[in-house]
Amino acid sequence: IQHVQPVPEELLGENARIFRSGVKKLGLHGEPIRRNIEGCRGCGVCAFGCPSDAKLAMHLTYLPRAQHAGATIYANTRAQRILIEDGRATGVTALLLEPTTREPMANLTVRAKVVIVACGAIHTPSFLADNAVGNVSGQLGRHLRIHPAAAVGAYFDEDVYSWRGTLQPYYVDDWHESLDVMIEVTSSVPGVGAGTFPGMGLRLKEQLGAYPKLASAGLFVSDTSSGRVIRRAGKEPVITYKLNKHDTRRMVRGLAHTAEIFLAAGARAVLSGLPGLGPVTSKSQLDELKEEAVKPGSLRLTAFHPVGTARMGADAATSVVGPWGEVHGVPGLFVSDASVLPGCPTVNPQITIMAFATRTADYLARHGSSYF
Repeated sequence: IQHVQPVPEELLGENARIFRSGVKKLGLHGEPIRRNIEGCRGCGVCAFGCPSDAKLAMHLTYLPRAQHAGATIYANTRAQRILIEDGRATGVTALLLEPTTREPMANLTVRAKVVIVACGAIHTPSFLADNAVGNVSGQLGRHLRIHPAAAVGAYFDEDVYSWRGTLQPYYVDDWHESLDVMIEVTSSVPGVGAGTFPGMGLRLKEQLGAYPKLASAGLFVSDTSSGRVIRRAGKEPVITYKLNKHDTRRMVRGLAHTAEIFLAAGARAVLSGLPGLGPVTSKSQLDELKEEAVKPGSLRLTAFHPVGTARMGADAATSVVGPWGEVHGVPGLFVSDASVLPGCPTVNPQITIMAFATRTADYLARHGSSYF
């Protein structure tokens, strides 16, 4: 299962190598990202599912182990209700779906002494709310935390082909402790990246023609802002989030630092993503930036790694689950996903989520007499 290693030099891609040259010229610290890979070909389509299975995803690691240990896995299944008897979770009802149309084909009922919900920070609170559990404290769906993120592009005279190589191969952490900003080299395949270009007609055509010369990197901030996931019966939940001024200033500073690295690497023009600032060709343009004047709504942001909407805590009055992930007031019902994290990690939370899941599993194994 574990083949964690730094991205090899041959898989970094020219995008990361160019960025690394700017990092070194500025005397900053950067390294290849450590990834759980085996046999990676650097095709750059990681976000769409690895065609060579080099990412070692769940279907290659944990699911086979679970099946070997005796687990029955139901694919194309949608959980509907948590069965509760005498105040205790006793199972789940679900719909078996037709794989292509996703239309319900049959009903499924699973009886179990322990039920674990792992729908993620967006859908776990909605699922619990649909079943009228987990909201004794009134905190279910609240305290949504994310990693607000933005991208910076840079044009070079030579071809970069930024989509060739590992998708996220390299990071810079010089402002991780001071600003909670993490910079990572990343890119998207042309068919996706083209949709982010502004304009139309001849201008857009010229931009797309220059796409091979465009390098890119992204950054995210460990937020102090918060949001909420609001349940809608029978529909997708509504997500609200308000970026505060503190996080906005850190985003602006991160964008400026990323642009400076590209300039040091020899970019002829940098698209900083900063409002009112056209193509950046010199550091002096960044030095004149007044970050406090930038409003949250003027930034073009995406968001990753939602957490916190079923927060963990010992006090049932202020949290949704207890210290081991068990929902307050419902014995035998556990949550094991990003929603239990009470705050926003400063890095990608994948390992943290896996560690908490392992911790909950270990707790159940050690206290089996109370549940099984």
